[in-house]
Amino acid sequence: MIIFLNGTSSTGKSSVARELMRQSQIPFLHYASDHLLNFWIDSKFVNSFKGEQKPQKWQAEWFCRQQVIDKNGHPVFHIDNGKKGWALYCDLVKAACGLMDKGYDMIIDEVIINKYQMSLYYPSLIHKKVYMIYVYCEESEMEKREKQRGDRNIGLSRGLLEDVDKIISTYDLKIDTTHLSTTECAKNIFNFIESNPKPKAVKKLMKEYSQGSIVE
Repeated sequence: MIIFLNGTSSTGKSSVARELMRQSQIPFLHYASDHLLNFWIDSKFVNSFKGEQKPQKWQAEWFCRQQVIDKNGHPVFHIDNGKKGWALYCDLVKAACGLMDKGYDMIIDEVIINKYQMSLYYPSLIHKKVYMIYVYCEESEMEKREKQRGDRNIGLSRGLLEDVDKIISTYDLKIDTTHLSTTECAKNIFNFIESNPKPKAVKKLMKEYSQGSIVE
């Protein structure tokens, strides 16, 4: 079984994933690409700049951060991958897919901000029992958590949110973590899985993929 959690930063995906592992009667592997990238790539390899105008040589080899202020005065961080950053991300997804193909039960903890990312997963997901779950919370709560964590650029969640919301059109379940504890969220997910033994979202998404609407 694959539980695919998608959502912007600071919505509680990783906490929910750990609670799912705690409550589960079977062992799950928890895969989170952003955690692995943060562990492996030091911040000195991330180019940063402020303002709407991108410098002429703004593209970093690994990653680039752009800080802007939106029309409501909120700080917003946008993240872009350089050539090496994308290559590393693709290799990490291949590793996760390799584990799935070996038959491991996995919780995928992702921030899908473009259609190419999802296309990397599809060949392995299509033959698995996959629950696509959107994890979200109110923006005020998201920003509160972002500040409390202390390890995120303020505005990162907001910068990712618009892209995350528009990429995947169909989910099996959506979980609002604003007022629910991680225990309640995990319980709701397992209750849904028990009541819905045949998830449908991935098949619908694959149909879009085969028609050319998934990959830009």
